[in-house]
Parts: sequence; C-alpha cells; structure tokens
Amino acid sequence: MSSTFTVATLPKIELHCHLEAALPISLVYLLAQRNSLNHLLAPALGAYQSVADIDDYLKGYDATAHLLRTAGDFAEAVDTYLHSVAQQAVRYVEIFWSPMVHLDDAVPYRTQLAGIIDGIEHSTSGVNCRLIPAIDRSRSPAEAAQVVDYIIECNNDLVVGVGLDYDETLGPADAFIEPFARIRRAGLRATSHAGETAGSDSILDSIDLLGCSRIDHGYAILSNDDDLQRCLDAGVTFTVSTRAAELLKTWGLEVAGAPADMWRRGLRISPATDAPAHFGTTLTSEHSMLEAAGLTVADLHDIQLASVAGTFLDETDRRTLTAELRT
Repeated sequence: MSSTFTVATLPKIELHCHLEAALPISLVYLLAQRNSLNHLLAPALGAYQSVADIDDYLKGYDATAHLLRTAGDFAEAVDTYLHSVAQQAVRYVEIFWSPMVHLDDAVPYRTQLAGIIDGIEHSTSGVNCRLIPAIDRSRSPAEAAQVVDYIIECNNDLVVGVGLDYDETLGPADAFIEPFARIRRAGLRATSHAGETAGSDSILDSIDLLGCSRIDHGYAILSNDDDLQRCLDAGVTFTVSTRAAELLKTWGLEVAGAPADMWRRGLRISPATDAPAHFGTTLTSEHSMLEAAGLTVADLHDIQLASVAGTFLDETDRRTLTAELRT
C-alpha cells in the first residue's frame, strides 16, 4: 500500500447506502418546492434530527422518499450522491433504493429505474455504480412478489441484486422465501438487513431461507459463537456502519458489538454509511471511527480489498475493481 494513503485518500467501496437517506437537506427543500410537497418537509427533516427509535426514524425516511416524484428527481438524487462520494476517494458503490414507497405515490418502478440509470449514465463523478432495489419487509409477501415482477420485467444489467430492509422484527425471512427464490432464478444476488433489530437467528434465516450471500448490519452475530463460526466458514460479508450501531444503542436496542469487534473476530466487513445524510456520516468518517477503534490504515486497506468479494459484480469486474483499490 502506498505510504501516502490516509483515511481520506484511501480508495474505497460502498456496499450499503440508501438513496433516499443520502439526500442533502438542500435537495430536500428543493424537491419539496419543485413538487409542491412542502407539507412533507417537517416529517422529512425529522430523519435528519434526533429520533426516539427505529420506527420514528423510518417515518422520517419514508417522508424523505415521498419527495422523489419524477425520473428527473431520481436522476438528480443519484448524481448528487455520486459526486459526494467521489470526493471521498470512492471507486465503486452499490446503491439501495425503496421502490415500494414510491409505488405508493404512483411512481412506476420503470420510471424510478429510468431516472436512476439516467443519473448514473450522465454523472461526471467517475464513480462506478450498481443498483439494489429493496423490499420493505413490513409489507405483505404479495406486495413483495409484485415488486419482483417489476424487477424481472425491467431487467437491467445495472441491477445486480435485491435487498430486504426496514424493521426486521416486522417481517421475518420465512415470509419472503418465494420472492427471493424467484430473484435468484433470475440471476440476481440477495442481501438482507439482519441482526440489526433482531438476534443472530435472523442472520442465519436470511442466509438459509433467502440465499443471502451478504448481510447488512448483522451486529447480533457477536452474540452467538456458533452462528459466527458458520458465517466465517461461509465467507459472508457484513456491510457495517459504526454510526448506525451507535444509534441503535441510543434507540434502546441491544447491539452485541461494534463493526471493529466483528473485524477482530475475523468476519469480513465492508464499512458503509447506510443513511449518510440522515445519520450525519460519510464513508470517510466511518473509516475514521474504525481507525479510532484501533485499526490502522493498512488494516482498512486490507478490509477494502477483502470487501470486493462481497460485491455483486462478476469475477472480471471484481478483478478490475481490486486493481483500482490497489492504486
């Protein structure tokens, strides 16, 4: 590794960021005015402030998401995000977005996707990008199946996987077995928010029942040594946010450990922001927090290189990305 690398200049990848939670406040105001949605400003801005619990946060997340109404809105949101991470030496991102909340606003999946792709294709950020539409687990399996229909019908090479998010206590993995089986048959990869607001059994269910090769958050894995060993043996990647783990504790949720502890136990972690604008974090600050927890810049570089195995890229693109992270 070059001796000139610092946390700020270290080449990075981001595998867990929600587009709707990455909107800077300036864009929130602009979208509200543009779409005549000023009544949503107060609840949307709540997500950028101190909230009582995850339910309170998700209400703010949804309010922010409701501000995106046109393909142009989605394109602007993506381009804004890509330029923000380009300033942090980010080389590659996999962006989550929440189709269901936009379908509630009568914004078709096809329109959402077209806007996001337009934002990627016309961005001058230089950041390579792939997409992960995510299923809201608080919705019914029938609603999830409908979204899977849209994903398959609108097949696009930039969409490389499907996620399962929102509060995992409201939608266990076993409710979504069939939609995720269809996802895998369509050649897409699967990831799930698990071990965030529930125990380590939620992590194993996501792996065993949904075919997830990657877990978002997963902090509860530290509470069970047997489950941790299974994840070690399977080479599972955990996309982790130190800032998110801190917030979970303030929301009264039991978090077995922090991302640094997961790394010390040998787990493959990929530092992530999750909700950068909402949580007031950046990918650089996530790495700085790990450095403050005792990891060296060399450790962080090794983590980035290992994280490539957790991407949903094919092997050729993984080799290319690895080479980019070495320079």
